[in-house]
Amino acid sequence: MTEIVPLTPRLKLAFERVPQDAEYIDVGTDHAYLPAALITAGRIKYATATDVREGPLERAKNTAERFSLLDRIRFVTANGLDFDFGNPDAVSICGMGGELIAEIIEAAELPEKCLLLLQPMTKKEKLRRYLCENSYEFNESYAIEGDKVFVMIRAKKSRKPNEITDDGISLLSGYPEKGLEKSAEYKAYLKNVLFTQQKRYNGLLRSKIERSDLEEAEIIVSVLQKKLEEIYVI
Repeated sequence: MTEIVPLTPRLKLAFERVPQDAEYIDVGTDHAYLPAALITAGRIKYATATDVREGPLERAKNTAERFSLLDRIRFVTANGLDFDFGNPDAVSICGMGGELIAEIIEAAELPEKCLLLLQPMTKKEKLRRYLCENSYEFNESYAIEGDKVFVMIRAKKSRKPNEITDDGISLLSGYPEKGLEKSAEYKAYLKNVLFTQQKRYNGLLRSKIERSDLEEAEIIVSVLQKKLEEIYVI
């Protein structure tokens, strides 16, 4: 019986969106579960797995050996995409901060055909702004693990990039994939965002700040509440 590569719900989001037979790179691969799962499932034939540190790459090689994939995964020690990456069809960058992911993309000069699968752990709004301002069309899916909600951004260069709406509040609320606007995962994500912004607003109320800053925070909370109320009963 063939052993199945273990994938968490958040990694499954990326797995499901890698195109069939894609030339694929996993940046910050850690255990290389994504490349291993994609190859063993027959989604892709080969993969490149990168990490900036040797420790994670050793774990990745152990995974490849466990699933007999040492001849099908290329391992590269690199800072982001700072190596000869060829002409990839898809690149995943998961488990990093949004600003760092944006920096990696900016420095790489990837081909326009390349599909980006991005999973920012922090500063999601910074990454969304970068994508909007650099001609990317993108949508998002969401996964719940325990009390955390993870975001997977699927992005590609386009002549019709995403727009920043609601005076920038869309950068916080996200751009759910069509059909996911009413999903339990997106609802949980939006509630988390609202909770964080409400906490920020309450903190500003207790501090001595400019009235304009307080009003801006109040508007953000109000718009997020309305977004939830339009779709759900809170």
